[in-house]
Amino acid sequence: MGVSFVFSAALFACLSCISFAQSPARTTAPVPLPSSCPSPTTGPEQQQDGDAWTGMPGSITERSFFAIKPDGLQRGLVGEVMSRFERKGWKLVGLKMLTPGRQLVERHYEEHADKDFFEKLLDYMCSGPVVAMVWEGHNVIAGGRKLLGATNPLEAGAGTIRGDLCTNAGRNLVHASDGPESARREIELWFSREETVQWGRATDP
Repeated sequence: MGVSFVFSAALFACLSCISFAQSPARTTAPVPLPSSCPSPTTGPEQQQDGDAWTGMPGSITERSFFAIKPDGLQRGLVGEVMSRFERKGWKLVGLKMLTPGRQLVERHYEEHADKDFFEKLLDYMCSGPVVAMVWEGHNVIAGGRKLLGATNPLEAGAGTIRGDLCTNAGRNLVHASDGPESARREIELWFSREETVQWGRATDP
């Protein structure tokens, strides 16, 4: 009885080894994502120009930097300004509120460093919080400046933000990048890559 039990156990173990040896381990092959589904870190913009951070000028992913200045916040015009950009059809992809340090503002306005108004400009921009924004969409660089109106509000046309909402050239509500190169530089200066967001809308082509 004991010998039979030992023999049966040994036979079972042997058969088990043969069974496992003849049955290769099952593996699950990864399921590829459809080509239309970009990974979280590689969106359409990155595929096209290698940099989704600052966008592609001349395309639907063109991006520009705008900042609502301290007087805009003090007068409660943040919502008014942002709603005009939204109604234009542009997409907000970066937003934060901060009181900028002097060094940041000096770098931002470095092309005006030799101007008489430079120190007053620094004092003004550092006097309170600003709302820094990155907007995306067709012609947002040139179109955004047109929407704001002339730098001097007295020369800005009716229907523009400055023409409708302010009268003082030294308190002209909003800063806007003046071209593709300045847009790239200013976005990189004020926002990290992680602080801008790629997102889609049902109306996007």
